[in-house]
Amino acid sequence: MSLFCLLRACLSPENRVRMAILNMMLLATQPAQGADFRTFASQAAPDITAPSASAPTPSGPTKAGDNSEGTLPLEAPIDPQTYICGAGDQFQLNFWGRQNASLRFPVDPSGQAFVPKVGYVQIAGLSLKDATESLHKAVGRFYPGLSFDFSLVKPRTFLVHVVGSVEKPGIYPAHATDRLTQALAEAGGRSHPDSKEERGTGSIRRIEIQRRNGTKLAADLLLYDLYGETKNNPFLSDGDVIVVPFESMVVKVTGAVQRPGEYELIDTKDIAEAVKAAGGPRSTQTRNLPILVSRRDPANDRLSQFQLPFPPSGDIPALALRNNDRVHFPTADELERSVTLVGAIRGATQTDEATGVMRLRYEQGDTVRTLLERAGGLGPGADFRGSYIVRAKGNEKIVIPLDLEALLVYRDTKADRPVLIGDVINVPYQRHGIMIEGAVVRPGVYQFNPRLRGTDYIAIAGGPSKMAQDTDNYRLVTPRGKTEQLSEKTTVQPGDTLIVPERTFSRAEVTQIVIASITLAVLAASVGVTAYTVTHK
Repeated sequence: MSLFCLLRACLSPENRVRMAILNMMLLATQPAQGADFRTFASQAAPDITAPSASAPTPSGPTKAGDNSEGTLPLEAPIDPQTYICGAGDQFQLNFWGRQNASLRFPVDPSGQAFVPKVGYVQIAGLSLKDATESLHKAVGRFYPGLSFDFSLVKPRTFLVHVVGSVEKPGIYPAHATDRLTQALAEAGGRSHPDSKEERGTGSIRRIEIQRRNGTKLAADLLLYDLYGETKNNPFLSDGDVIVVPFESMVVKVTGAVQRPGEYELIDTKDIAEAVKAAGGPRSTQTRNLPILVSRRDPANDRLSQFQLPFPPSGDIPALALRNNDRVHFPTADELERSVTLVGAIRGATQTDEATGVMRLRYEQGDTVRTLLERAGGLGPGADFRGSYIVRAKGNEKIVIPLDLEALLVYRDTKADRPVLIGDVINVPYQRHGIMIEGAVVRPGVYQFNPRLRGTDYIAIAGGPSKMAQDTDNYRLVTPRGKTEQLSEKTTVQPGDTLIVPERTFSRAEVTQIVIASITLAVLAASVGVTAYTVTHK
């Protein structure tokens, strides 16, 4: 019997187990590595006591070149079935029983992990569950009868590409426990309009994550922000390329919605999607007033507005929206607290060629200036000095003149006027032609020509008719309501009106005309009778 067998027979069962563990460790390292047992023991940390609770805890998040240790913040325990292992992950092999030992080993850049005595085991590309099972099979063949297990103690750090419309495109370090929003935050977030760089706004609804295996993931951070859908904020993986495009179709939503603002539409692109993007309607919304949609026509750069009443069912009206549309959802306050703007108002609903109407909610302290700014300003052709406020005072209506030229052009605050609930601000269109009315052949509006006199315009209108009065009675009326007699020295300006009065008759003149008409009729009858008698003799 050999000396080793004799010693083994003399040892107690407890010492036999201890000797077996030390023997396995010695065999695992000494032939393969040529290292002595003390070196391996210091690495494997064979200990009579179990590993401390803090020993296998994962380290904190690291960036490139950062080897700091700490606790990695996790939103939930790592799912072994979804976590994909890769180069840089660190595992820990724990033995326990009568003797306790621990050994950490990383996954090398080739995707393999080296376990003493066992050799290399392919880890990269496997889920954490499959990697653990593979390690169990490999180690179990060399350490039969021992209790051991593996754990992931430090997720790897890898690089991802963030490109497109972000503030700082580039390559950034990330962990497999990081989500899309963390990489975007490292890149400074999506880009915003900049007049100097002439760039647009980055989209948060059409972000694309391109994986190394060729798959692509779509992410909508607006839905993640509104409803917490984590599928729209996925975990990152090695070599991901995050592409942030520019916004394509944007509408502005105002009024009784949870989050008024500008939103990109990517799905149905209608009013229903606009409401959903804005967080849904508020309780202050009313269906007794129509939804207002403002739209600019790119062909003529004209802003139009139309109303969409709610159907009897109360559902949101169906309407396909366009880029840069503005959708306003009415509130209950607008039923009683409103001010009406009529005329050349930018964005007003055109009731005819010369009239636009817009109703705005009244807010305490509103003035003409604040209302016009909230409406978007005046439209082209507005008559700045001919505007006025119509205000109901009991059963009567009073007119308050406005000088919008002094208020808006010269910024004279003294020209501003306070408004009250129910006021009507009238901004007429400034007419650039000459209107000719009265007893002319072709009354109407004619193009202004600074070289023409008043009589020239009347001639262009076909001249006075047979019922026109004498030229001494021709009049010119200015847009301010001033009336003067038309003469050769009268200067005609754009917007003036030329009036050719029709001839009027007194009662005596009417009687004389009737008698004369009867006399002529009798005379004509007598002539006819005489002619008949002569021809039949």
